[in-house]
Amino acid sequence: MSRQALVWNFEDNNFTWMDASIIQGAELRDVRCMRYGFVPGFQALWEDLRKIGTTWADLQSGTDPWGVLAYPEGPPASGTKWSDLYSAGKDQNMYWLNDFGVWTSDQVVDKSGVKKYFVERVSLDFTDALQTTSEGFKHVRQVFPMLQSDSNVGVMNTYEFTIGWGKNLMDPPDYKEPIKVYLNKAEYSGKHKIDLRSTGRYMAWKWDFTYTDEINMTAVDVDIEASHGR
Repeated sequence: MSRQALVWNFEDNNFTWMDASIIQGAELRDVRCMRYGFVPGFQALWEDLRKIGTTWADLQSGTDPWGVLAYPEGPPASGTKWSDLYSAGKDQNMYWLNDFGVWTSDQVVDKSGVKKYFVERVSLDFTDALQTTSEGFKHVRQVFPMLQSDSNVGVMNTYEFTIGWGKNLMDPPDYKEPIKVYLNKAEYSGKHKIDLRSTGRYMAWKWDFTYTDEINMTAVDVDIEASHGR
């Protein structure tokens, strides 16, 4: 897994790649390894039960906090089992390893459905490339992503590309219908052409990699020209 992170630059309105690091004191410490792992569950020790005065008889009768937690409808005939006093971890978290310890990264746990993995950029004016004022209309014919995937073509190895346009730099863009791209195994010299023929003022694009199995992207060529303005 890559040990790089995306850092948002509010002044330039874009992302910048940097080596993943952890703040310790006044310094940034490099991350050696990043990996998903299970969050530890809970375990009750005899010391814990002794602090609240719980006896084995209480566990068997279901009148203690642990028994009530394990059997909300009432204890079964067999009483509390040892497995009721511990629970294996079920949620996963991203663990970061550096020379000073193991750390967990901040994350948002979404149990309602599939997590979304995407890259988005808005308010692209292409002033430097087109040598024209930014408020003019631009016409995009095609997009050529320089990418390659070593996995075979399949339902779970795709990504979606969406183009949109904004009328100004403040309002959010209006996106078109997404285009699904199936990733071929090392074909077309890493080029996957996306036909668009779309026109607007300030371009935005979104790359959704939620269903991408494996991908390596180095650059994107855009076939764009000045359209018209006023």
